[in-house]
Amino acid sequence: MKKALTLFVVISMMGVVWANELVWVGEKGYQKDGVEPELAYGEGQFLFKIGYMNPDGVMPKAVWAVIDTNRDGFLGNEEKFLMELVYKPQKDDEQKIFIYEYPISFSYRSDSRNDFVYFFAAEFESQTVTTPLRSGPKLKPKLGFTLSNSFWNAGGELRPGEVVTMESNDRIIVKNTGDAAEKFSIMIEKEDIWPEGWKHAQHPEEIGPNRYALSGLFTSSNYLLVEDESFNELGNEDIITTSPKEAVGNTYGVKGYSAGELLLPNQDMALWLQLILPTSSFGKYALESHDITVKLTCSGVD
Repeated sequence: MKKALTLFVVISMMGVVWANELVWVGEKGYQKDGVEPELAYGEGQFLFKIGYMNPDGVMPKAVWAVIDTNRDGFLGNEEKFLMELVYKPQKDDEQKIFIYEYPISFSYRSDSRNDFVYFFAAEFESQTVTTPLRSGPKLKPKLGFTLSNSFWNAGGELRPGEVVTMESNDRIIVKNTGDAAEKFSIMIEKEDIWPEGWKHAQHPEEIGPNRYALSGLFTSSNYLLVEDESFNELGNEDIITTSPKEAVGNTYGVKGYSAGELLLPNQDMALWLQLILPTSSFGKYALESHDITVKLTCSGVD
């Protein structure tokens, strides 16, 4: 930390107007700063780029990218990287600009900050000129999950109004394959065309002819059995509809806790579904099988 503070003090006392000599190169993505891309998910390859302009075509001794690679908010000498000269101005160039680059990779880390700061410095025999401190780039976590299976056959010929709950060998194991904690939501993405086919109910009291209820629970993957009574303990909090609903507390949970509210990287949980059939079926699809497509999505947890 002392090194970083000393470095800032020395540079600030140079008293050099940076824009007269160190300039943004003006290419796409580099008009107003010196790094591309400015944002990446999970991991990214970043290219730092700066131009040095001199009317006489005189090169600096060295050009450095000073980047907060350890992500502590300070910049020290160990975070000073020599940049490569990639373009020398030609005789007929209107502006004599040398262009320097430095590529570097970063990966998202859950145990530290993931937004960086940087500046550029051009070194001469008697002085060093710098750009102001800039923010960037930024890393956001990569989100993702896997499912142990994506199909549930709720049974063959079932009785009107019958309650069918997943057994242990049917439950779906959801694993967080991303870089950060995730929370989950569920919705019905596709069902029959009403009124010829089945339509979801939003409350158990709405179950009736061609109206079914589909509910979900997120539990620890250690659960090997979920009782019918564990669903909708408060009324209809576990019922899945065509609008996405996030897991939180009793919603998609048992006794006030839903594993879908916070799933850490590399951890897994179990998704259980329960189907309550219509009291009767009518229409041209009455004697056919019915498919319901459920969509599971995740979002990052800060």
